[in-house]
Amino acid sequence: MSGVLSTPLTPSYRSSAAPYREARFGHASGVLRPHRAPLNRGIRRTAECPCAVRLYHMTGQDIAARSEYCSVVLGAPSVGISQGVQPGAPSPPPGGQAVAAAGAGPSLASTAGASAAERPIAVQLAWADTTVWEVASTALRAVRSKVDAAYKSDRKRAARQANGHITSPASATPSRRQQGAEEDDNDSEDGEEEAPYSTPLPRYQVELLTGTVSPEGRASVLPLCMVNCRQVVYGHSALLPVRRGDCVDYNTALYELPYNLGDPVFVTCTRTR
Repeated sequence: MSGVLSTPLTPSYRSSAAPYREARFGHASGVLRPHRAPLNRGIRRTAECPCAVRLYHMTGQDIAARSEYCSVVLGAPSVGISQGVQPGAPSPPPGGQAVAAAGAGPSLASTAGASAAERPIAVQLAWADTTVWEVASTALRAVRSKVDAAYKSDRKRAARQANGHITSPASATPSRRQQGAEEDDNDSEDGEEEAPYSTPLPRYQVELLTGTVSPEGRASVLPLCMVNCRQVVYGHSALLPVRRGDCVDYNTALYELPYNLGDPVFVTCTRTR
């Protein structure tokens, strides 16, 4: 036996480079690469069960109304913001609203039951790495038609008020005013149809909030983040997120926010343009 070890053969990297090149640049060789999340956070969606997150739509910017709506959904009394914003109003006793509803008759009780049975606008299947843009886009798809209708109605109302303050004389008859308003609406609609590319594409702002119940049993609303998006192609309803310095990144995962996965999410959708 010889005590000298044989010199190992020089490894050949020619055979191993081709598979790596095909895997790294698979789009050039026609090999399809599997779709991956924007960031690899270690969540295996094929092996982990998602949570059904209920999405509820809120309208308006009134904090007291938001708190009351959150208390209805969570089934817990509100923190009492309405009493805080009205310092002169006497504070009702605890449970006074329930006693009043019980003594008002079956009509008010049925109305309270209908409001308590408010249904969510959508249900989002969410994992821990689900992004805020996924949740915002799901909510916006559910209420986009209502948001667009409200935006157009506000614009028409503002245009009528502007025309009324500037052009309508004090001696004009109501029928003349109504006829002029209808002509202005028809002219604006015709202008939008004739030159669709001259109008700016719509932009939306979606605010995500969650509801929490304190150890004392009081429900309150907690803001999570704000997501902005816009339409980029005329005649196509697809939306893309917009990066802004005053908002979180749209790839932010739910576990990066002060949110417990599975809790209901409240959304406010507004069209800004």
